[in-house]
Amino acid sequence: MRAAIYTRLSYDRHGDELGVKRQEEDCRAIVERRGWNLIGVYTDNSVSAYKDSVTRPGYEQLRQDYVAGKFNALVTFDLDRLTRQPRQLEDWIDAAEKHGLALVTANGEADLTTVNGRTFARTKAAFSRGEIEMKSFRQKRAAKQRAELGKPWGVERPFGYQADKVTPEPREAEAVRQLFTDFLAGTPQHQLARQLNAAGILTTRGNQWTQGGVRRVLLNPRYAGLAQHKGELTGTEAQWPALVPRETWEASVSKMRHRRVGPGHNRVKYLLSTVAECGVCGAGLRSKNRRDKVRYYTCPSLGHVSRKADNLDEMVTRFILSYIQRHGLAAAPQSNAPDRDALVEQADVLRQREVQLGTEFADGELTAAQLRAANERLQERLGEIHEQLAASSMTPGLESLTDADDIRAAWDALDLHRRRGVVKALVRVVVQPHSKPGSKEFIPADVKILPKA
Repeated sequence: MRAAIYTRLSYDRHGDELGVKRQEEDCRAIVERRGWNLIGVYTDNSVSAYKDSVTRPGYEQLRQDYVAGKFNALVTFDLDRLTRQPRQLEDWIDAAEKHGLALVTANGEADLTTVNGRTFARTKAAFSRGEIEMKSFRQKRAAKQRAELGKPWGVERPFGYQADKVTPEPREAEAVRQLFTDFLAGTPQHQLARQLNAAGILTTRGNQWTQGGVRRVLLNPRYAGLAQHKGELTGTEAQWPALVPRETWEASVSKMRHRRVGPGHNRVKYLLSTVAECGVCGAGLRSKNRRDKVRYYTCPSLGHVSRKADNLDEMVTRFILSYIQRHGLAAAPQSNAPDRDALVEQADVLRQREVQLGTEFADGELTAAQLRAANERLQERLGEIHEQLAASSMTPGLESLTDADDIRAAWDALDLHRRRGVVKALVRVVVQPHSKPGSKEFIPADVKILPKA
């Protein structure tokens, strides 16, 4: 008999694989006692078998090798190590009955080479499945209760907090605050991930950051001190401290939901791409390399205007730095800045109205159509408020420039997205048609830089 061994552990808390090694030792003893020839050991460490959607590499290789005829005996510590899916178990029982597969367990509870063993296996699999489903129900109910009470829950320590899931972890908490600040200032998520990795800050699992990990932080209401269950806020005051104000989190969520999508989104490489405007049609200029490999900013619609990018970048940069030196923080337009406190108050009123609408519908004062229409208007207004909060939270780096001894060095130290944020906050750049048609000369007078303040 050619035998294979399969070992599995659902959760390896310490990552030392001691559990699967113990299983392997017991299974090897079975193989030796029966005089079988061991052809391989298949292992899935810290992998659950409860959900059939979870891929188990060791198990999949085991199945493929059995189909290929590499073994005709299978030893596992317990049937629930092999599978917790009754449907999968039936496949192995069929193999035992029709093709002579000898499947035994190291704990001696099942031997599919016998009728009694197969009966016991089916009974145990059904009981095990029901036990797991009941355990899952209890865990979900407990999680819901803890969320409704504003208590932290979950196996893993949340980034930004210590093991008790309540006390902020100083370095990580500061990293969370910086993530929100930089994101609202225009830094894309993939860049934020790189910044965390460069600073040597890892996830709570000890892994490098990815764009998806940053996105989950920015969308998580926990950091605003809000409890949620299955994506819905519970309305209960959380028992852990917020790391950012609620309006900052809401501005982040709003920006995420209303971001422009499409090829190349958030991958702008140049200072004035889509920032500088065509003086004829108003379209945002796009960067384009000509045949001579010289980069230009060009009108994307009908090519009304085109200018060498390096010349235009330098002209605008010189203007911006000179303007900031003359005016300091007063360079930023203040008249259109929204009142954040007023916006937050409006958002709270709208959320209260949302709850009230549900009550009125339950009491029969509103029809389903009326409720739907009212909610649509309410959500539209909430979206507008979140957009304004996002705009008011964008701090494009003016403070670092106004306080710098060497403003040009401070400008160069800013990443591209912050420099673009400064330009967009302070000026409009309008490129007029060339005053000398046919000439390649860069004429500064053809570019209008209009302060917004």
